[in-house]
Amino acid sequence: MAFGQIGIAVPGFWFAILLILLFSVRLGWFSAGGFPGWEAGAGLALKALLLPAVALALPEAAILARITRTAALDTLREEYVRTAVAKGLPRRAVLRRHVLPNALIPVATILGLQFSFLVAGAVVVENVFTLPGLGRLLYQAIGQHDLIVVQSVVVLLAVTVVAVNALVDIACAAIDPRPRVTA
Repeated sequence: MAFGQIGIAVPGFWFAILLILLFSVRLGWFSAGGFPGWEAGAGLALKALLLPAVALALPEAAILARITRTAALDTLREEYVRTAVAKGLPRRAVLRRHVLPNALIPVATILGLQFSFLVAGAVVVENVFTLPGLGRLLYQAIGQHDLIVVQSVVVLLAVTVVAVNALVDIACAAIDPRPRVTA
């Protein structure tokens, strides 16, 4: 719970700066920014992407962990779970057959919503780590008043977010354990 609260409270860009201060400036394990390119080798490229990935993912993972915990605890209190336990089903079977499918619905919904936050956070985190990407391109285009590039990137990101939300809706319908009514 403490990890979740800290992850929710700390913004991604601030967490990125803290990661640079700790792992680049103080410990010297990573470079403070930049991307060497894939031609420099996959190891160096992935090492350069590790801190930005952590900076983007950790706040979202904290939110997802809290939602998952709450959904699982709420599902454990349902009557059908108590009935399955009373019938003598093993705990693992109850969790796998009854709790997990029902708890996944709100988790999948939040996961789809978090995608748009990841896209928005990438704009800032790419600039903190001076990484080449759509976020940095968008930031530079705004600074240079390049309206065509800004519009193109925003439309591309909006279409991607809508497509991901549509896929999440389909996934939620597929994992929903309630019986389906056929017409």
